[in-house]
Amino acid sequence: IRHEVKDSIPHERVELQTTLQAVAARITLHKVITCCSLYLPPGAPLNRTDMEDLLKQPPRPYLILGDFNAHNTMWGSNNAWRISSFNMIYAYLMMHHRPTCTQELDHSHALTSPYCVPGLLDDFKWSVSNDLRGSDHFPMIITNNLPSLGRPQRWKLE
Repeated sequence: IRHEVKDSIPHERVELQTTLQAVAARITLHKVITCCSLYLPPGAPLNRTDMEDLLKQPPRPYLILGDFNAHNTMWGSNNAWRISSFNMIYAYLMMHHRPTCTQELDHSHALTSPYCVPGLLDDFKWSVSNDLRGSDHFPMIITNNLPSLGRPQRWKLE
């Protein structure tokens, strides 16, 4: 699992204490946000406590993105196995962080959905690339709608 952030965008890694496959970074755009990527392998058991512990860690405001392997017949899959993980993430965010914003970006049989705390959804343009880039999932493209804060000034004082 990885993030791809342009070198020109100020960012730093956020250390997460979790057994889940997750990474996070603080990114300075129009405001400082945390972007957390999560991968839930198909067929692997999902512990509710592990998920809740992870969702408490990222500094706010944050986006939770990832491959949740949340297959369901509602969006064309023959397998409804992983919808519980999708529901668990959404329910946790609803209970602990006030109503969230979600936008389903379905291209095939597995749901790709960003989760964000209130106030972030309208700050970005959300789309799905048709270029698989060697993956079996369509990448989510997130573009900032607002002007950048720019790189912080650095001074060299002697």
